[in-house]
Amino acid sequence: MKLYLLVDMEGISGISRIEQVKRHMDGGRAYQQGCRLLAAEINHAVDVCLDAGATSILVCDTHAAGGNLDPNLAHPAAEYETPAPDNPMPGLDPSFDGVFLLGHHGMAGSDGFLEHTYSSAIVFSVTLGGRPIGEIGIEAAWAGGLGVPVLGVTGDQAAADEARNWLGDDLPVASVKQAVCRDRARCLGMDAAYKQIERVIREGVAQRDREPWTPDLPAEVRWVYCRADQGPTSSRDGWTRTDPRTACRLAERPDQLRPI
Repeated sequence: MKLYLLVDMEGISGISRIEQVKRHMDGGRAYQQGCRLLAAEINHAVDVCLDAGATSILVCDTHAAGGNLDPNLAHPAAEYETPAPDNPMPGLDPSFDGVFLLGHHGMAGSDGFLEHTYSSAIVFSVTLGGRPIGEIGIEAAWAGGLGVPVLGVTGDQAAADEARNWLGDDLPVASVKQAVCRDRARCLGMDAAYKQIERVIREGVAQRDREPWTPDLPAEVRWVYCRADQGPTSSRDGWTRTDPRTACRLAERPDQLRPI
Protein backbone atom coordinates (compact mmCIF):
# COMPACT_ATOMS: atom_id res chain seq x y z
CA MET A 1 0.00 0.00 0.00
CA LYS A 2 1.42 3.37 -1.10
CA LEU A 3 0.45 6.48 0.84
CA TYR A 4 1.20 10.16 0.26
CA LEU A 5 1.33 12.61 3.18
CA LEU A 6 0.91 16.25 2.15
CA VAL A 7 1.90 18.21 5.23
CA ASP A 8 1.33 21.88 6.02
CA MET A 9 2.41 23.58 9.25
CA GLU A 10 -0.38 25.79 10.60
CA GLY A 11 -2.49 22.78 11.62
CA ILE A 12 0.32 20.79 13.27
CA SER A 13 -0.35 19.71 16.86
CA GLY A 14 1.02 22.11 19.46
CA ILE A 15 1.47 25.05 17.09
CA SER A 16 -0.63 27.80 18.62
CA ARG A 17 0.88 31.14 17.52
CA ILE A 18 2.00 32.73 14.30
CA GLU A 19 5.64 33.00 15.37
CA GLN A 20 5.94 29.19 15.24
CA VAL A 21 5.39 29.07 11.46
CA LYS A 22 7.40 32.14 10.39
CA ARG A 23 11.14 31.75 9.79
CA HIS A 24 12.09 35.33 10.64
CA MET A 25 9.78 36.25 13.51
CA ASP A 26 10.95 36.21 17.12
CA GLY A 27 14.52 35.68 15.96
CA GLY A 28 13.51 32.27 14.64
CA ARG A 29 13.29 30.70 18.10
CA ALA A 30 9.58 29.93 17.98
CA TYR A 31 9.91 28.71 14.38
CA GLN A 32 12.52 26.16 15.43
CA GLN A 33 10.09 24.83 18.01
CA GLY A 34 7.43 24.67 15.30
CA CYS A 35 9.78 22.67 13.08
CA ARG A 36 10.37 20.16 15.87
CA LEU A 37 6.62 19.78 16.32
CA LEU A 38 6.26 19.32 12.56
CA ALA A 39 8.87 16.56 12.51
CA ALA A 40 7.34 14.81 15.51
CA GLU A 41 3.88 14.75 13.94
CA ILE A 42 5.17 13.51 10.60
CA ASN A 43 7.10 10.73 12.34
CA HIS A 44 4.03 9.74 14.33
CA ALA A 45 1.93 9.65 11.17
CA VAL A 46 4.54 7.55 9.35
CA ASP A 47 4.62 5.07 12.24
CA VAL A 48 0.82 4.75 12.15
CA CYS A 49 0.82 4.33 8.35
CA LEU A 50 3.39 1.55 8.62
CA ASP A 51 1.43 -0.18 11.34
CA ALA A 52 -1.71 0.12 9.19
CA GLY A 53 -0.01 -1.73 6.35
CA ALA A 54 1.76 0.91 4.25
CA THR A 55 4.76 -0.39 2.33
CA SER A 56 5.71 2.94 0.72
CA ILE A 57 5.23 6.45 2.15
CA LEU A 58 6.09 9.71 0.40
CA VAL A 59 5.96 12.89 2.50
CA CYS A 60 5.73 16.39 1.00
CA ASP A 61 6.57 19.36 3.23
CA THR A 62 4.42 22.01 1.58
CA HIS A 63 4.62 24.89 4.06
CA ALA A 64 6.13 28.01 2.48
CA ALA A 65 7.50 25.92 -0.43
CA GLY A 66 9.11 23.40 1.92
CA GLY A 67 12.39 23.23 3.75
CA ASN A 68 10.83 23.13 7.23
CA LEU A 69 11.58 19.47 8.01
CA ASP A 70 15.06 18.83 9.36
CA PRO A 71 16.40 15.79 7.45
CA ASN A 72 18.14 14.68 10.64
CA LEU A 73 14.73 14.32 12.32
CA ALA A 74 12.96 12.65 9.39
CA HIS A 75 11.60 9.12 9.79
CA PRO A 76 13.96 6.73 7.95
CA ALA A 77 11.11 4.58 6.60
CA ALA A 78 9.61 7.36 4.42
CA GLU A 79 10.78 9.35 1.43
CA TYR A 80 10.52 13.13 1.21
CA GLU A 81 9.92 15.89 -1.34
CA THR A 82 8.80 19.51 -1.59
CA PRO A 83 6.31 21.12 -4.00
CA ALA A 84 7.29 22.27 -7.46
CA PRO A 85 6.10 25.68 -8.72
CA ASP A 86 3.65 23.99 -11.07
CA ASN A 87 2.82 20.89 -9.02
CA PRO A 88 1.84 20.70 -5.33
CA MET A 89 2.59 16.95 -5.14
CA PRO A 90 5.31 16.15 -7.70
CA GLY A 91 5.70 12.49 -6.78
CA LEU A 92 2.01 11.64 -6.67
CA ASP A 93 0.82 9.31 -9.43
CA PRO A 94 -2.01 6.80 -9.96
CA SER A 95 -0.05 4.03 -8.24
CA PHE A 96 -0.78 5.59 -4.83
CA ASP A 97 -3.66 4.25 -2.74
CA GLY A 98 -4.41 7.55 -1.03
CA VAL A 99 -3.39 10.96 0.25
CA PHE A 100 -3.58 12.28 3.80
CA LEU A 101 -3.59 16.05 4.31
CA LEU A 102 -1.87 16.67 7.65
CA GLY A 103 -1.47 19.95 9.54
CA HIS A 104 -3.86 21.86 7.31
CA HIS A 105 -5.70 25.16 7.86
CA GLY A 106 -8.90 26.83 6.74
CA MET A 107 -9.33 28.85 3.56
CA ALA A 108 -8.97 32.63 3.33
CA GLY A 109 -11.88 34.27 5.09
CA SER A 110 -12.72 31.31 7.34
CA ASP A 111 -12.89 31.56 11.13
CA GLY A 112 -9.67 29.60 11.52
CA PHE A 113 -6.16 29.75 12.90
CA LEU A 114 -3.86 31.48 10.39
CA GLU A 115 -6.54 31.13 7.69
CA HIS A 116 -5.35 31.77 4.14
CA THR A 117 -5.34 30.32 0.65
CA TYR A 118 -1.74 29.77 -0.48
CA SER A 119 -0.63 33.27 0.55
CA SER A 120 -2.21 35.71 2.99
CA ALA A 121 -0.09 38.46 1.44
CA ILE A 122 -1.28 37.84 -2.11
CA VAL A 123 -4.63 36.00 -2.23
CA PHE A 124 -7.83 37.53 -0.87
CA SER A 125 -10.22 34.73 -1.91
CA VAL A 126 -10.80 31.90 -4.41
CA THR A 127 -14.14 30.60 -5.67
CA LEU A 128 -15.08 27.68 -7.86
CA GLY A 129 -18.47 27.92 -9.51
CA GLY A 130 -19.20 30.80 -7.13
CA ARG A 131 -18.39 28.72 -4.04
CA PRO A 132 -15.40 29.62 -1.82
CA ILE A 133 -12.64 27.03 -2.01
CA GLY A 134 -9.26 26.72 -0.30
CA GLU A 135 -6.14 24.63 -0.42
CA ILE A 136 -7.90 21.50 0.85
CA GLY A 137 -10.38 21.42 -2.02
CA ILE A 138 -7.80 22.38 -4.65
CA GLU A 139 -5.33 19.74 -3.43
CA ALA A 140 -8.04 17.08 -3.26
CA ALA A 141 -9.08 17.93 -6.81
CA TRP A 142 -5.47 17.65 -8.00
CA ALA A 143 -5.15 14.20 -6.39
CA GLY A 144 -8.55 13.18 -7.73
CA GLY A 145 -7.49 14.16 -11.22
CA LEU A 146 -4.77 11.51 -10.90
CA GLY A 147 -7.29 8.96 -9.63
CA VAL A 148 -6.07 9.12 -6.02
CA PRO A 149 -8.50 9.78 -3.14
CA VAL A 150 -7.89 11.97 -0.11
CA LEU A 151 -8.35 9.56 2.81
CA GLY A 152 -8.30 12.01 5.71
CA VAL A 153 -7.53 15.54 6.89
CA THR A 154 -6.07 16.86 10.14
CA GLY A 155 -5.62 20.44 11.31
CA ASP A 156 -7.68 23.08 13.07
CA GLN A 157 -11.47 23.06 13.36
CA ALA A 158 -11.88 25.27 10.29
CA ALA A 159 -9.84 22.80 8.22
CA ALA A 160 -11.85 19.84 9.48
CA ASP A 161 -15.15 21.58 8.68
CA GLU A 162 -13.92 22.67 5.26
CA ALA A 163 -12.72 19.17 4.37
CA ARG A 164 -16.07 17.60 5.11
CA ASN A 165 -17.93 20.45 3.41
CA TRP A 166 -16.07 19.76 0.15
CA LEU A 167 -15.15 16.07 0.34
CA GLY A 168 -18.07 14.52 2.22
CA ASP A 169 -19.40 14.06 5.73
CA ASP A 170 -17.92 10.56 5.89
CA LEU A 171 -14.32 11.75 5.42
CA PRO A 172 -12.15 11.01 8.49
CA VAL A 173 -11.03 14.33 9.97
CA ALA A 174 -9.37 15.49 13.18
CA SER A 175 -9.42 18.91 14.78
CA VAL A 176 -6.36 19.28 17.00
CA LYS A 177 -6.89 22.98 17.72
CA GLN A 178 -9.43 25.80 17.70
CA ALA A 179 -8.71 29.39 16.74
CA VAL A 180 -8.94 31.92 19.55
CA CYS A 181 -8.17 34.69 17.06
CA ARG A 182 -6.44 34.51 13.70
CA ASP A 183 -2.92 34.41 15.15
CA ARG A 184 -3.55 32.30 18.27
CA ALA A 185 -5.10 28.88 18.89
CA ARG A 186 -6.18 26.63 21.74
CA CYS A 187 -4.63 23.19 21.20
CA LEU A 188 -5.33 19.67 22.37
CA GLY A 189 -2.61 18.07 24.48
CA MET A 190 -0.11 16.18 22.38
CA ASP A 191 -1.25 12.70 23.42
CA ALA A 192 -4.89 13.53 22.67
CA ALA A 193 -3.97 15.13 19.34
CA TYR A 194 -1.85 12.17 18.28
CA LYS A 195 -4.67 9.77 19.12
CA GLN A 196 -6.96 11.79 16.84
CA ILE A 197 -4.40 11.68 14.04
CA GLU A 198 -3.99 7.93 14.48
CA ARG A 199 -7.76 7.49 14.29
CA VAL A 200 -7.93 9.46 11.03
CA ILE A 201 -5.16 7.43 9.41
CA ARG A 202 -6.59 4.07 10.46
CA GLU A 203 -10.13 5.00 9.41
CA GLY A 204 -8.82 6.43 6.15
CA VAL A 205 -6.82 3.31 5.32
CA ALA A 206 -9.89 1.20 6.02
CA GLN A 207 -11.80 3.35 3.49
CA ARG A 208 -9.10 3.50 0.84
CA ASP A 209 -11.48 2.15 -1.78
CA ARG A 210 -13.41 5.45 -1.62
CA GLU A 211 -13.88 7.26 -4.92
CA PRO A 212 -11.34 9.98 -5.72
CA TRP A 213 -12.95 13.40 -5.38
CA THR A 214 -13.14 15.82 -8.27
CA PRO A 215 -15.33 18.91 -8.55
CA ASP A 216 -18.04 19.32 -11.15
CA LEU A 217 -16.25 20.75 -14.17
CA PRO A 218 -16.20 22.80 -16.30
CA ALA A 219 -16.73 25.65 -13.86
CA GLU A 220 -15.43 29.17 -13.43
CA VAL A 221 -12.51 29.52 -11.03
CA ARG A 222 -11.99 33.06 -9.76
CA TRP A 223 -8.96 34.30 -7.82
CA VAL A 224 -9.24 37.68 -6.09
CA TYR A 225 -5.85 39.14 -5.16
CA CYS A 226 -4.93 41.63 -2.49
CA ARG A 227 -3.44 44.09 -4.96
CA ALA A 228 -3.84 44.90 -8.64
CA ASP A 229 -0.24 43.96 -9.50
CA GLN A 230 -0.67 40.34 -8.36
CA GLY A 231 -1.94 37.27 -10.19
CA PRO A 232 -1.80 36.04 -13.80
CA THR A 233 -2.35 38.40 -16.71
CA SER A 234 -5.09 38.02 -19.30
CA SER A 235 -2.58 36.57 -21.75
CA ARG A 236 -1.44 33.72 -19.54
CA ASP A 237 -2.89 30.20 -19.66
CA GLY A 238 -6.45 31.22 -20.40
CA TRP A 239 -6.87 33.65 -17.51
CA THR A 240 -8.88 36.86 -17.91
CA ARG A 241 -8.59 39.91 -15.68
CA THR A 242 -12.16 40.95 -14.91
CA ASP A 243 -11.13 43.85 -12.65
CA PRO A 244 -7.79 45.10 -11.32
CA ARG A 245 -7.65 42.48 -8.52
CA THR A 246 -9.53 39.55 -10.07
CA ALA A 247 -8.49 36.82 -12.52
CA CYS A 248 -10.81 34.08 -13.74
CA ARG A 249 -10.91 31.23 -16.21
CA LEU A 250 -13.11 28.30 -17.17
CA ALA A 251 -11.54 25.27 -15.49
CA GLU A 252 -12.07 22.07 -17.45
CA ARG A 253 -9.53 19.94 -15.53
CA PRO A 254 -8.61 19.82 -11.81
CA ASP A 255 -5.10 21.09 -12.50
CA GLN A 256 -6.58 24.31 -13.90
CA LEU A 257 -7.86 25.45 -10.49
CA ARG A 258 -4.43 26.86 -9.64
CA PRO A 259 -3.04 29.91 -11.47
CA ILE A 260 0.09 28.06 -12.63
